[in-house]
Amino acid sequence: MKFGIGLITGYEGLVYPIPFASPKQLVEMVKRAEDLGYDSVWPNDHMTIQRYVAAKEKVPPNHYESIVTLAAAAGVTE
Repeated sequence: MKFGIGLITGYEGLVYPIPFASPKQLVEMVKRAEDLGYDSVWPNDHMTIQRYVAAKEKVPPNHYESIVTLAAAAGVTE
């Protein structure tokens, strides 16, 4: 059996507080997951920030494109 973790790439303001994770913190999460023996990381794929989230928040939520996030993850793992 293999296990993976989900990366927070588009849920700020929906499920998680703003700001939840910076690009640097996402990379640290990926490295830590590898160190702990996880087999994969999975981004969620939202194309844009939800309008109602952007409208109600004073600070815009971070939103990371999935393929770019996975490319960054591949660059710091084996």
